[in-house]
Amino acid sequence: MPRLLIPPGLLRAARRHAAAVYPEECCGLLVGRRLAAGEVRVTRVESCDNAAGVARGARFAIAPERLFEVWRAARARRDEVVGSYHSHPRSPAVPSERDRREGWPGASHLIVSLADGSPVAVRSWRLAPDGTGFVEERVELDAVEDRR
Repeated sequence: MPRLLIPPGLLRAARRHAAAVYPEECCGLLVGRRLAAGEVRVTRVESCDNAAGVARGARFAIAPERLFEVWRAARARRDEVVGSYHSHPRSPAVPSERDRREGWPGASHLIVSLADGSPVAVRSWRLAPDGTGFVEERVELDAVEDRR
């Protein structure tokens, strides 16, 4: 099973972001490195404004300008954008059909599920290279220093 290694403080930041924008979906980018054997280490969480317009309660979009800004900054630090995170304000932390259609093959997709505005579950998924479905990643807290 693939693993997503994330420092506790960065995971808390994603959960806080989800709670702060409830009942809308939050979104952001995961920056870090791909390691051997299917592991991904997150070293930064970059929150993004949800650019989905009036549909922000049911979907998310990251503005291309913000995506490029984070990509450039990651590359300058010799990191990469390894995935994204978003929230499901009214559903489980399981990818939706829209998540599958719009997901990035090979990238980590961290989902924060909420109940009444409080985060209740966090799960991560990796989209198959052919885009046909997701494989769950094991989320593990990482002892590497938070660098937010």
